[in-house]
Amino acid sequence: MSTIKDVAALAGVAPSTVSNVFTKKKYVSPKVTRKVREACEQLNYTPSFLASGMRTQKTSLIGLMLSSAAGGFQEFYHYFIEGATIAAAECGYSVILYYEVTDKEKLRAIFASGRGPIEGAVLLTPRTGDFRFIEMETNNIPYVLVGREFLGGGATFVDVCNDTITYEIASRLIGEGRRNFVFLNSAEELYISQDRLKGFNRALREAGIPVSRARVESVLAADAAAAAARLITEKTDAVIVESDVCAAGVYEAMAERGLSHEKIKVCALGGETVAHRLDPPVTTVHVDYRSLADTAVRLLVRRLRGEECPRESYAGAEILYR
Repeated sequence: MSTIKDVAALAGVAPSTVSNVFTKKKYVSPKVTRKVREACEQLNYTPSFLASGMRTQKTSLIGLMLSSAAGGFQEFYHYFIEGATIAAAECGYSVILYYEVTDKEKLRAIFASGRGPIEGAVLLTPRTGDFRFIEMETNNIPYVLVGREFLGGGATFVDVCNDTITYEIASRLIGEGRRNFVFLNSAEELYISQDRLKGFNRALREAGIPVSRARVESVLAADAAAAAARLITEKTDAVIVESDVCAAGVYEAMAERGLSHEKIKVCALGGETVAHRLDPPVTTVHVDYRSLADTAVRLLVRRLRGEECPRESYAGAEILYR
């Protein structure tokens, strides 16, 4: 990989001149600027703001890494971005968005190309074996997770109590006399999915209901109707799904089979996009994503400033029973 010194040597100028071409801290003549840019093109060199300046220099930039297990730009991103941007501005920082950086090569390319001049990052949708953790640590970039880390990890995170939420919804359904569940969870490798499954299993065990893996499946919302058609039996009286969009798929499967909503109660663990429009409206969970983002950014800023901060923080969530 070419360096700023290689570019300077090819252009016949000092490395500081190459830096000034891109930072514009000092005037560089058009003739010299052209020579530097031609050398960059020959060497396939793209400047990194941190590497071409001084790595100890502060950029006041926070990276917000959005990643969706379901794919596509999620509705709650709008609220999360708003909360993160306002909190960052109040702390003297700006936000750079990185969307669907799905493998380590893409993330490394961002850092190598200069598109990653960030002091720290907020990472959404953490999962087991998450490559972002290692890459952030390798590049000495502090980060905060939105979602709880498992297996003894030491990352700072902010989350909602997904295990408790799932436990309470399942327990309420059991209290209504329902005992034959189908659980359509989000992707198995996501920490949120593991939390939800933990709460679901706890509710069933406390009620003396056998936990059947045959009635638990990880699905995308787009596949919910097919999964529901396959898993729902004549005995099924309750379906818990990962989102209200997933619930819409279950409703579709129930309608095709003529199944009654009085017999089968459907509850979602999140999402407010279609919950109120379904007939009947589906129980779901409201999360204040602006507040969640605000907390995550302020925790990160405290880390960047070398201040003590709690490793674990939890935001409120409200179950909207319908």
